[in-house]
Amino acid sequence: MKAFFCLFFIWLKMLLRRWSYIAFLLVSVGVFYTFKDLSLIITLIPQELLVTNMIILTGLVGWIYSLTHDPRNLLGIETLPASDWRINVMNLLTFLPFPLVLSTFSPIPPLYYIVLSAFLFLGIVDSPLLLLPGFALTYNFNFFVSMVFGVVLLTKVTLKLIPKRRVTLLWIGKTPITIINPLILWPLSLVVLGMLLIYVNVHDTELWASPIGGGATYLSNISLSEEGYVLLLGGVFTTLSMLLSLMLPLSVSALRYLDNYIWHIKLLRGLLNRSFILGFSLNAVFGIVIIALPFLILMLFGIGSFKGILLVLALSLFVSSALAPSPDRNDSLGNFLLGYMLLGFIIGRIQVPEEYVVMLAISMSFPAYLVWFKLNKEGRI
Repeated sequence: MKAFFCLFFIWLKMLLRRWSYIAFLLVSVGVFYTFKDLSLIITLIPQELLVTNMIILTGLVGWIYSLTHDPRNLLGIETLPASDWRINVMNLLTFLPFPLVLSTFSPIPPLYYIVLSAFLFLGIVDSPLLLLPGFALTYNFNFFVSMVFGVVLLTKVTLKLIPKRRVTLLWIGKTPITIINPLILWPLSLVVLGMLLIYVNVHDTELWASPIGGGATYLSNISLSEEGYVLLLGGVFTTLSMLLSLMLPLSVSALRYLDNYIWHIKLLRGLLNRSFILGFSLNAVFGIVIIALPFLILMLFGIGSFKGILLVLALSLFVSSALAPSPDRNDSLGNFLLGYMLLGFIIGRIQVPEEYVVMLAISMSFPAYLVWFKLNKEGRI
């Protein structure tokens, strides 16, 4: 046990030096103030709907966190048994700040919510069997809350169908260009399908979605006892639109795949060669297509919007410049998603006009890379 505590303190010290964990804590703080600002509205939301969406949010952030902070990878202890529960508990303890924040706004007992979050997180990072206790605990509370655990279990199986090859290499003449493999984004088609099914099954509700968010506006008073499924489906639609908006920026994560560590030297020396220009341009065009396509489909049903596509692309390019994500590494993709989520929270809080954000993100891309380069050399990324 003494060795475990020593390892835990080493792990904690390592995390506190990493920008990604600081970003995770800042995201937790951002969620706290967002919920605090919405506290009057939250009291009007039926507890079944609120808990369902809070559990979904915990699961989504927990998945991103598990990609970014895998203790076996970061501590170099991959040779330890994968079933060693102590490593998973150590990982859970460092994730607890997020569910602790949400538990303060939970309509159910905080300890109950934290226990549910723990089973959900452990089910994501370890054995899917750990999702079953969470399913059992929530089954008598509400069917929709218990279904979150069932969907996560199904998702873990579905993710195994994603191709291992995450980057596609294209040759334009003799110039190699990398783009993200579109097939790794295929699960998002299930998200779009789910949004369309909800659209078919709700009434007296206006559904809206855009690359920078989405949600449901109820056009009449709906009680949970009479038409609670409408409220619940509206909440799920909001969550799905958030998931779609968060995952689509991955389409530009191969931007610096080949020249990850040398493109700043090219820029400083004025070597804007053909490969650099082609790689940047092709990833930008590809990113626009991937980001716009789902919302074009949604627009055919009257629930999509092109609002914010350039904003999402600019933020994606900015975060790619700042964090140098590698699609072949889970921790790198997790860094990218955490950075994008944190940036989204900041922009949402300060409410800067979109056109200014686009110009600022593009102009700050190269300075952001220099910051990343320094942090990388110091071992903080």
